[in-house]
Amino acid sequence: YARYGRWSLLVSWFPVVGDALTVTAGVLREPLWSFVAIVGIGKALRYGLLAWVTFFAYATLVRPQLIEWVAGKVVRIKFLRRFEDRVQDEARKLRRQARILRLQPAMFYLKGFALTAGIWLSRYAIALYAAFAVTSIARPVLFYLRTAALWLVGIALPTPGGSGGMEGLYLLFLAPLLPEGAAGPALLGWRLIAYYLVLVVGFAVAGAAVTEVLFGSKNKKESPSA
Repeated sequence: YARYGRWSLLVSWFPVVGDALTVTAGVLREPLWSFVAIVGIGKALRYGLLAWVTFFAYATLVRPQLIEWVAGKVVRIKFLRRFEDRVQDEARKLRRQARILRLQPAMFYLKGFALTAGIWLSRYAIALYAAFAVTSIARPVLFYLRTAALWLVGIALPTPGGSGGMEGLYLLFLAPLLPEGAAGPALLGWRLIAYYLVLVVGFAVAGAAVTEVLFGSKNKKESPSA
């Protein structure tokens, strides 16, 4: 099944192949920092993140021993040696988990991709449906695509759930596509459904789980004596 991992890695690089070809000449002619300035910090981070994801996917699906080897090299650094035993244990666990993943059929990955895509596409659609509940939208496809861009930018927000920042991004990305006076109600409906409702449900579930852990076992221990 290693061939599925190789093909998935190849496909993941298609969107940046064109960019890579256009800046290669600049890399050869310019120093590193000049290249970063030309390409842009964001794009440089994009390449770095994609390279890391590609390495991790390759090491997980094709050569899991690479993770253990890299981890061993890293913990040899003087101030990291105290973590060597813990890191090696985690690397071995990851290697065993990678072996399980490699045994899965291609349909396993297709279903996982489909479910993940469905979840994110549904999340993007919430803002569109909330806006439709308030007013009509002249360009719904553009609205949907801007919602996807909004979520992508929102990943960098440091506040929990992007509180404050997501509202500002909504006004920048989506409010210009709505009639005057409709942005406020649409924004409120979107945040209530996509964030605050989930937050309340999460608190309820977490509270129930904590209560079960703290008091459930105690009640079970006391019940036989009663």
